[in-house]
Amino acid sequence: LLRELNRWQPLDHRHILPLYAVCRMRGRLTLVMPFMENGDACHFLQLNPHWDIKKILVETAQAVDYIHNTAGVVHGDIKGANILISATGTALLSDFGLGTTIAAAKDITEPSIRYARTAQFSAPELFADTAANPDEPFRIRSKTTMSDVFAFGALIYELYTGAPPWAGMSDHVIALNLCRGSMPDRRGYTRTGQEITDSLWDLCERCWRSAPMERP
Repeated sequence: LLRELNRWQPLDHRHILPLYAVCRMRGRLTLVMPFMENGDACHFLQLNPHWDIKKILVETAQAVDYIHNTAGVVHGDIKGANILISATGTALLSDFGLGTTIAAAKDITEPSIRYARTAQFSAPELFADTAANPDEPFRIRSKTTMSDVFAFGALIYELYTGAPPWAGMSDHVIALNLCRGSMPDRRGYTRTGQEITDSLWDLCERCWRSAPMERP
């Protein structure tokens, strides 16, 4: 928690949820931040299905650009549940619990692995060894800016379809699909009145390229 605080609190951007302080309540450390009455992006879009999803994506992309290119931070868990919506409809990136500094990520060797929270948003290079051994718990290597880009493509899919990629599949099956170069099906889930355009689907596919350096 203190590591998350040290990484999150200095961030200063209009589309990043500010972290005000940390305090101890009933013996537990607690993060203090603004209350977002609209909840996360997924919940907000369920209640407002005709809201401009592109606006949420653009604002999130601006936050990601800031943490990567100005703050030198990898988020590590980009998904709809970590995009909060303000009372005025502004998207704010939150929860840097899986994040790390870019410099630290580069120093971590390949065998260094740690538990992940969200398989559906993880890039294939992060858990190739898990695909080979289904008896092992879901583990990943250190995340990078390029794995954040991969997750952003999954975020596009989630917000437009109403479900994360590979919904209902086990971590092992997801790992196998990604390591084989498979992509989620564009068809299936759709939100009322909003579908992924050809240009947005092209962006998803570029974010999901197997080679990290080929991603936008």
